[in-house]
Amino acid sequence: AQDAGDINLEQIKKIADMKKTAMLGNGEQSRVFEVAGTCQSMGITINGMKGNEFVKAVKEGKVKL
Repeated sequence: AQDAGDINLEQIKKIADMKKTAMLGNGEQSRVFEVAGTCQSMGITINGMKGNEFVKAVKEGKVKL
């Protein structure tokens, strides 16, 4: 399957901040993870990683928010 596009960390953080009142997560990391899940569903990668790979990288400390 071909990816629909790619966004970077700053873009995903901006989306999470813009949508914070409509999202379930109460912290930046939770909201970023929520956006990452939506990206994965839509075929959008984050810094070249699928949403679940991105979340794992953040949790492992390989990507800093």
